[in-house]
Amino acid sequence: MIGYNYFADNLMIWFWMQVFTMLTGTFAWLVWKLFGQSRQFQLQIPLLRGILWGVILNWLVPVLLVIWWIREPPYKFHRDIFGVTPVLKTVLKNVFLVWLIGFLVNAFCFAVQFHQIHTDKKRARILNGRIKEKETAICRKFGIKRVPMIYQSSAIVSPVTTGIIRQGIFLPDTTMEEDVELVLTHELMHLKHRDYWMRYALILIHCIHWYNPFARQLFWDANEWNEHYCDFDCCRELQMKSETYFAHIRECIKEIRRQKEMRRLQSGLCKNQNSMRKREELMNKVEVVKMKGKMVRRAVIIGSMAITLLLGYAVSYGAVIAYDQTVRHTAVEIQLPMDETELELFVETVQDAPKNIAVIEEMLEITKGRTSTLKEWSLDPVQEIRYSAIYLEKGAVVDLYVSSSQIVDYGLILPDGTKNYVTAQKGDRSFEISESGEYRIFIRNRNNVSASGSIIIILN
Repeated sequence: MIGYNYFADNLMIWFWMQVFTMLTGTFAWLVWKLFGQSRQFQLQIPLLRGILWGVILNWLVPVLLVIWWIREPPYKFHRDIFGVTPVLKTVLKNVFLVWLIGFLVNAFCFAVQFHQIHTDKKRARILNGRIKEKETAICRKFGIKRVPMIYQSSAIVSPVTTGIIRQGIFLPDTTMEEDVELVLTHELMHLKHRDYWMRYALILIHCIHWYNPFARQLFWDANEWNEHYCDFDCCRELQMKSETYFAHIRECIKEIRRQKEMRRLQSGLCKNQNSMRKREELMNKVEVVKMKGKMVRRAVIIGSMAITLLLGYAVSYGAVIAYDQTVRHTAVEIQLPMDETELELFVETVQDAPKNIAVIEEMLEITKGRTSTLKEWSLDPVQEIRYSAIYLEKGAVVDLYVSSSQIVDYGLILPDGTKNYVTAQKGDRSFEISESGEYRIFIRNRNNVSASGSIIIILN
């Protein structure tokens, strides 16, 4: 039981982490798009594409978790986030279930695609000879140590590079021999830029944040700018004007436009006619613009990534403050309906403890000066629940508010093992600490029937 609850709680925590991470990622992407609209900034292709890594990190790294982890009590992260009422907790669990189903469906779809690529590799024809020699020469020029395999298959309609460990280049059957050098240069440029890392990061973002339409737009934006970056470097490496370069590409994709059926492994090379026109127009403008030096670009990229991460930090910090306020307000509301009946205090030593009581453990994160959220519990017959130990100093006061379906014992386990408790079905009791040490809160069901209820803990 404890293992399942702990696993479920952690799943819920990571679910809310990715929700907040989605907010920081979306914010960073919108800032990137805003700057990308500037004509002068847009023409700095390597720069704008490099800054994308900072945007992607905001979609993947849960900055919020880091903030909560380094913060001191009483602002530390609570495991039962937003679970302050049974109705709200049920709603959030259903939302989590819907997200999990969507994540699994998207992950399954990508897994099917990867499996199909693996199948196509087995069926495709491996090219060697002069084409392989050209590829080896280009790899040596680009500093690519592992030369990828070249496959030719009728299952694709445009050249594409696949794989992250064992890379391979797929060429369609319609590839002309005079265009092979340009096609291989373009595809190997993707390897040189390590675009495959970005692509798989984008796939992960697409699966995790499937409910956010901006995640899909980020996927297409990143692919588009990877192609822009390859166009820019290919023209420079081949010492070719953009008109000549895109004339070759148009010849390569002429066969694609004749085909009505768009098959698998279609890359960004020819997503549609508008994207090709946009790429060509951008490259024509870039030719007359002097690109910034490599060191300047690297400095700006690193600085921009730092800025986007700081923006993520700022948004996450705001989420932490909002969470603290939510917990504080809901805690005040749920204290009001509790009774203020004075209950008789019992003291129980180890020798007086009832026999054959099954004990279960439960996590508790609360510090002095704080109120816990409403914690629900359920006990089988003759079963006891103990919350994790908390250190209390002499003079501190612990207020326990309990509501149960049966009469139960609830109170404190002292450092020496002695129990101070009251017996009631519903009520509240204050326990004053007479000696500094580690104390544990417990609830015990001595009945022959199950009991369930809730508890609120206040440390003063």
